[in-house]
Amino acid sequence: MSGNNRGSYRTTKANMMRAFDKLPPEARAALADAVGNWAPQPILTGFRRGYPGYRDGAEIAWTITRWNAEEIAKREEQRSRGVGLTRVSSRQSRLSLRTRRRRL
Repeated sequence: MSGNNRGSYRTTKANMMRAFDKLPPEARAALADAVGNWAPQPILTGFRRGYPGYRDGAEIAWTITRWNAEEIAKREEQRSRGVGLTRVSSRQSRLSLRTRRRRL
């Protein structure tokens, strides 16, 4: 359940796909090509309520494009610092070390 004022809903795969199918075609295309795995239900809620940035398909596509640019910039900044998604966890490094030992 959501704790914000934009609605409460259960996020299941079936509900996410149902919400995706109800979006305008431009929004569906932008969401399908998105960098992040954005949930379609809050977008659909914004579209139905006419929130700024969600008034029509083109505006939703522009909003998703802006989110993508922000996400790419954030990932690039994290990559340059060596943190976030690009950081190798200690468990992964231990597994790769074991694999290398077996090969030797």
